[in-house]
Amino acid sequence: WPIGNISHIVKSECSQPCQPGLFKVIKDTTCCWICTKCVSKQYFNYSLSQCIDCPVDYWPHHNRTSCVQVAVTHINFGEATSIILVIFTTLGITFVTYIFSVYRRYNTHLTIKASGRELCYCIMASSVIISINCLTPILKPTIALCIWFRIAIGLSFSLCYGSLLVKTTRIYRIFRHSKFSIRPSFTSPKSQIFFVITIVVLRLLIVLIWIGLQPPVIQREYYNQGEEIHLKCKDATTDVIVSTSIDGTLIILCTVFAFLTRHLPENYNEARFINFSMFAVIIVWLAFISAYFTFKVNLQPVVFAITSYVSVMATLLFVFVPKLYDVFSNRKIAVPTHNSAVGRAAAAAAHTGMYSKYCKP
Repeated sequence: WPIGNISHIVKSECSQPCQPGLFKVIKDTTCCWICTKCVSKQYFNYSLSQCIDCPVDYWPHHNRTSCVQVAVTHINFGEATSIILVIFTTLGITFVTYIFSVYRRYNTHLTIKASGRELCYCIMASSVIISINCLTPILKPTIALCIWFRIAIGLSFSLCYGSLLVKTTRIYRIFRHSKFSIRPSFTSPKSQIFFVITIVVLRLLIVLIWIGLQPPVIQREYYNQGEEIHLKCKDATTDVIVSTSIDGTLIILCTVFAFLTRHLPENYNEARFINFSMFAVIIVWLAFISAYFTFKVNLQPVVFAITSYVSVMATLLFVFVPKLYDVFSNRKIAVPTHNSAVGRAAAAAAHTGMYSKYCKP
C-alpha cells in the first residue's frame, strides 16, 4: 500500500509462523494461534492441537511428533566401569593362580605346612569366586544371575572369613595351651575343614531361606524422568544390611581372636598379619556403607561387587604375601617332625631361633 511516496507491505493480523521446536495451538479463529513448546516427556498431537505425555516406557522422538520406545539398558562391556571390573577379575584370578602354583611347588616347605595348607586353599577358592562375581554387574540381569550373586557373596565370604576365624582360634588355643604343655583338641586339618564346612553350610542355608522368602526379581529403574531405563536385581535395603551383618559378624570375630594373639612370639607373625587384614577389611566396609547409599541405584551392584573384591583381596595380600616372601627367602628349609599340635603351630618360628623354646623334643 502506498503511503505518501513510500510503498510497504501491510502485515496480516494472523499469527507469525512458529520457530523450530515450537508448535501451533489454534485459537478460536483459524488464522490465529500461539506457539508452544512440549516439555519433558510430551509430544505434540496435531489432531488435538496440544502436547500429550508419552506412555510408560516411551520417550518423545527428537522432533516431538511421536513417541518411541525407550531401550532398556544395563552396564555394557564398553563402559569404563566394565573395563575396571574385568581388570579386577583378571588380576584376582591371576594372583590366586600364582599363589596356588607356589603352594603346590613348595608344598613341604616349613612355612606352608605350618600355616595350614587346607585353610589356605579355602581362602584361595573364595578369592576366585569373588573375582568371578565382579563380572555379574556387567551381564544382563536374569533371575539365575540374581540368585548366583546372592549365593556367591555368601559362599565367598563364609569360605574366606570362616577359614580365617578357624585359623585364628586355632592359633589362639594352641599358644594358650602351650603354657601348660597340653595339646588342644580339634586342631587337626580334618577338624579345621569340618568347622569351615559347617560355617559355609550355615551361611548358604541363610541365603536359601532369603531366596525362598524373597525370590529375586528383575527391577526397572527410571532415570532422567524416564529417558533411561536400567535393569537390576531387586534387593531391599534391609536385605542388604542383614546379609552384610552376617558376614560382618565373622569379620569381627576374626578381628577379636587376631587381637588376642597379638602377643605371640615376634617371629610367629601370622596372627599379626591377619589382624592387619581385618582392620583393612573393616575400613573398606565402613566406606562401603556410605558409598552404597549415595550412588545411583543402577551402580549399587557395582559398588557391592568392588567392595567385596577389595576386602577379600586385602585379606589375600596380608595373609599370603608374607608367606611367599618367607618361602622364597628360605627355600631349602625342611619340616621337622612334630607329633604335637604345639610343635606344628610353632614350626613357623623354628628357622628363626624360636624352635628350641616352643618345640623341645
